[in-house]
Amino acid sequence: AQEASDVRWPVEERQRGLKQWTGMEICRCRKGAFVIFLILALVCAGMFFFVLDPPLRKAASPWGMLSFQLAWRTTTVSAILGSWQHADKIYAAFGLGFDFLFILCYALVLGIGTQIASERLGQRFSGMGRMFGWGVILAVLLDVIENILLFLIMTRGNFPPYALFASLAATLKFLLLLLIACYVFLGLVAPRASQEAA
Repeated sequence: AQEASDVRWPVEERQRGLKQWTGMEICRCRKGAFVIFLILALVCAGMFFFVLDPPLRKAASPWGMLSFQLAWRTTTVSAILGSWQHADKIYAAFGLGFDFLFILCYALVLGIGTQIASERLGQRFSGMGRMFGWGVILAVLLDVIENILLFLIMTRGNFPPYALFASLAATLKFLLLLLIACYVFLGLVAPRASQEAA
């Protein structure tokens, strides 16, 4: 019995060591993916801010595409579209298409970020992490709906429900992304929670 126990002990130690090594590799890959997609998201954001958005900043739309997203009323939308020249509208349409790449990048950044933050904050905040993980999916859906509605406004006409629903989707999306980004930031900067022994 003693010999069997002596044989089983090294096996259990090797299995435990393999699990720890695998967990460390997954954690390292996750952090690497987080950094890569964060850089890509920042590049996309810079493309918007410095290239695509400046032509859209007029008296009727001082915040560029953001003014269009949060117009709410058809009269405001009409004023914005009336202030944009044909070339400006091409920039806006390209921006709506380019935004889908940005959506993919920030969804991966925040999705991975919530996992990392949940691990660092411990079991106490794991439920909040899962909730924010679903929140990322909801924000993506809202962003896609918003882009479709804005594209319909530009191509099909400025119908009353479009501006209202697009602005509502944009507002909810921004609130969700702000909450999730705060959770990820706090999880990254906070000290790692101590792991209780199983």
